[in-house]
Amino acid sequence: MLMKIDRIDFDFYEKNSGNFFGFNIFVSKNYLETFAGLKNIKIYSISSENGIEAFFPVNEKKTPLGKFFLTPQFTQFFNIILKSNPKNEKEKFFRYRDVISTYSNFLRKNFVYLSLPLHHDFDDVRFFKWNRLKAIPFYTYLVDSFKEKENSEGEDFKIVNDSKKLFESYKESYKGKLPIGEKDFIFIVDSLKEKGILKIFSNSKANVAVLYDDFNKVSYLYIITGKDTYFLIEQIFKEGHFKGYAVDLMGANTERIAKYKSKFKGELKLYFKLEKKYAIF
Repeated sequence: MLMKIDRIDFDFYEKNSGNFFGFNIFVSKNYLETFAGLKNIKIYSISSENGIEAFFPVNEKKTPLGKFFLTPQFTQFFNIILKSNPKNEKEKFFRYRDVISTYSNFLRKNFVYLSLPLHHDFDDVRFFKWNRLKAIPFYTYLVDSFKEKENSEGEDFKIVNDSKKLFESYKESYKGKLPIGEKDFIFIVDSLKEKGILKIFSNSKANVAVLYDDFNKVSYLYIITGKDTYFLIEQIFKEGHFKGYAVDLMGANTERIAKYKSKFKGELKLYFKLEKKYAIF
């Protein structure tokens, strides 16, 4: 089936994307607009004679070597979303073949380097591989529930609006060069708070910024800083601040981090990161 790709604006995207397969907070208008204040974020549609089949975001960075596609900081997923995900394997095969081939060809043609994580709903990555993109396995934990207590043990915490305090704690976690500067960090956190999708929980030792996906009823441990963070996260669970939401612990891809996050007894989820690298990388 013949497909075409068009660049679209944020308002058109918001109006037409909400019920698409793979939609999540990281590819929502609210989230993308925040990063568009710092990055070269663009949104594209893929259409056939039957109408729009898919949308996808791009974070484009121009370099002397060519254009790079980089996932924005703190972003768990940055995936394409599809109009539907047919249950019938034959129908699904042909839809994936046409849409994913178009998407993959666009990525290979326009970027000398790319690295972008797919939402774990995309458990079939054959068409990406068949279109000469690498699909690297990654892992996270998803916690569906946690026993709540009326009286939680541990130090009292509060919901704060101090993004500068969060940054100072974040900075202490790095002994070398920070991956993001203070100005950009505070811009991201304040923007997400203003949109009503981020809360910061703090006590005297730790800080946890939680990103809420109301559409899918999933919350993400977006930024974790400080010492004894397990006890702060446990208390947030027990006092019901995640009630009604599954919790994505955002990554379990090193032995140390996986050991720490396994304590929350979540379900291990597999997701894939698409990559394209030239030999110089």
